[in-house]
Amino acid sequence: MAKILLFFALSFFLISTILFIKNIEKENDQNLTTVFSTFFSSLITPPFYQKFIVNTTFFKKFPNFKLSQNHPIVFALQWPITFGKNKPNNVDKSKLVKQWTIHGIWPDSIKNCKPAEPFNETKLISIKSELHAIWPNFNKGKSDANFWDHEWYEHGSCTGWTIKNYFEKGIDFWIKFPVIKWLESAGIKPSNNPETTYSLANVEAALFKGLGSTDSVAVNCLKKPVKGGWESWLWEIYICLDHTGNVLQKCAKGSNKNNCAYPIHYYESF
Repeated sequence: MAKILLFFALSFFLISTILFIKNIEKENDQNLTTVFSTFFSSLITPPFYQKFIVNTTFFKKFPNFKLSQNHPIVFALQWPITFGKNKPNNVDKSKLVKQWTIHGIWPDSIKNCKPAEPFNETKLISIKSELHAIWPNFNKGKSDANFWDHEWYEHGSCTGWTIKNYFEKGIDFWIKFPVIKWLESAGIKPSNNPETTYSLANVEAALFKGLGSTDSVAVNCLKKPVKGGWESWLWEIYICLDHTGNVLQKCAKGSNKNNCAYPIHYYESF
């Protein structure tokens, strides 16, 4: 009886292993022989858990094995003043520039992929001056590179691009989509006057006109309590593209109509 149970246990293990590796083979277009070789070489190298499950050559060889690199992407911009007013005690006020800056480039519905290459700031030397200007870290005591590292690991790693390509695209998108000019052309300008507010419809109309699309851009606000009710602070603008970043695409989610439902303040300064 013991031999029979052992036979079935080994058979189940073997079949499960084959199905698991076949799935990875399909996802990564890898030769099955290569996959088996890597798997079993890791399997026999102790300790198994550390070498295979945690930090293995297997997963290094096949990063992002669940990742389809055809996910549409979101180019996210943020208004620094809103960021600062929301976190007044944790922000570096000297970095709160009066221009829209990059929050990130986010593949839709996927993040924290195993990066094909670790973040390396030296690969960005030729574009660092641009990144410091338009992709800064507003958090007090944190470097810009710390923010870039975070965005690369959480989002850039899921694009299928190289580190330099990811950040170069951010610069290209920032130039290609001058949202501050689109808003200004519609009379939507930053102001600290408490009576100067805008509706979500006004903001969307300006962005639709500038982008030339009514479904490839979305707006996000911070909803803040005030005496007698609520107000909205203009915070983020999302531009939606296909996985190459070359073609506009319908946003999976539209503007945040809940957070942007109240008179929208577009503050000029902290």
